[in-house]
Amino acid sequence: MKYIVTFALTLLSASAFAQGCAVNSLGQVICAQPGGGAAVNSIGQVKTGPGQCVTNSIGQVMCSAVPGGGAAVNSLGQAVCAGGCVNGH
Repeated sequence: MKYIVTFALTLLSASAFAQGCAVNSLGQVICAQPGGGAAVNSIGQVKTGPGQCVTNSIGQVMCSAVPGGGAAVNSLGQAVCAGGCVNGH
């Protein structure tokens, strides 16, 4: 049982790392501030923001305006974010 809990915690921490960091076109890992997100735009640049970030249908990175807030792309390719969306920087 101890091994299962340890494995689950490892997966959770890896998932949190993956959402806050992304790899650019040069292979460099870029990370956001704690609670923030990162995503890659259409030309391979990593953009970060206060919350989770997504890439919309035209290649722009949009991020939740709320630290730790969620973001997703809807069926029209538009970013939808908790607390509103801001451009990644």
